[in-house]
Amino acid sequence: MLTHDQLDDIFNLQTLCETHDGITIKLNGDMLRRESYESYDLVIYDNGRLTGFLGVYPFGSTIELCGMVHPGFRRRGIFQSLFDRAMTEIVKKPVKKVLANSHGRSLAGKAFIEANGGVFDNTEFEMEWIPCELPVPDASIVLRGATRNDVPEMKRLGLECFGIEDASFDDAHINDTLMILSDGEVAGQMKVAGDGGQCYIYWFSVFPSLQGRGIGRQALSRVVREAAGQYSLIGLDVAAKNELALKLYTSLGFVVQNHQDYYSLSH
Repeated sequence: MLTHDQLDDIFNLQTLCETHDGITIKLNGDMLRRESYESYDLVIYDNGRLTGFLGVYPFGSTIELCGMVHPGFRRRGIFQSLFDRAMTEIVKKPVKKVLANSHGRSLAGKAFIEANGGVFDNTEFEMEWIPCELPVPDASIVLRGATRNDVPEMKRLGLECFGIEDASFDDAHINDTLMILSDGEVAGQMKVAGDGGQCYIYWFSVFPSLQGRGIGRQALSRVVREAAGQYSLIGLDVAAKNELALKLYTSLGFVVQNHQDYYSLSH
């Protein structure tokens, strides 16, 4: 588990790198901050200064990698060292897929991944909400906080909507998750995580058999309406190939700001 000082160092380095490179780095800060998070993350320090970080994020049987190196310490093999250490540990685990991600404009990041055998897998859009008129609420669509009893349905949604097998949910994730009910029955879920003045929506999903009925549209617009009065930014991610979701988000005022490219790695 990362210490509070390490977390501060990581987020300070993230700000430095993003400002220097003009990109966003997807570090899954909400996961890193979780006390129950089983961390495989790797750090390198030089005389007390964090010079490199690699996040190793387990999503069921899939692991995602994302990291960064201090601008003043690049071209010294730091990230290669972190990457090699991570892959050495990953091969010991029952993992079906390993993905490395890089911002779409980071030529150096993508070149590194490709040099280490990465093959392009998919693109994910980062979207932000621009204020606009939202649909009138439908009383038949209800949102309630998730409980431990909802985990079987949460896992089924993860599998049917995202293809994530063996997903696990700790109490922190459950506490941030809203279950979407249609006529009293569970239809979907979404995780809503506030981070300072920003709000991010994850795991937004509706069972495929119930899609196309406006359930997701109602649920998302309700969350956005409530978050708009509390946060300066409301964001979410969506796979570029998910045309139906992209159309929904766009219709509710979300606009693509950046994109992340994912590469599959042999392990």
